[in-house]
Amino acid sequence: MNKNKRKQAFTLMETLVATLIMATVLGSMAFSLSHFTRTITDSASQDKAISAARKKIEEILNHPVEQIMNTYNGQTFNVTGLTPDPAGKVTINEIAFEELYDLNVTVSWNERGNPATQTIETSIANY
Repeated sequence: MNKNKRKQAFTLMETLVATLIMATVLGSMAFSLSHFTRTITDSASQDKAISAARKKIEEILNHPVEQIMNTYNGQTFNVTGLTPDPAGKVTINEIAFEELYDLNVTVSWNERGNPATQTIETSIANY
């Protein structure tokens, strides 16, 4: 009967091993959660940058090609929703004999101290 009473409690070694396993699992979960949060933040920033670039392209394409070249080429614009100090830039390059142009809209910002950019490119035909 004395043997049965001994098996009812955990030993110190079993408790330490269980604590070590729990600490490892919780540490892994905390690291994964941190990485997941950073990924979501980065995705949200990229989504805002792409949205700003698309909005600028829509604005540009509502004008005749001649006006686009004179008004928008080299233009910088403010971007809202990104921090800190986001900036947008429009570049237009001639591809073929003043009939086809390459339109690039780039949005730049800093993401946790690292520079980040998103560029959307489309073509404009002058017929």
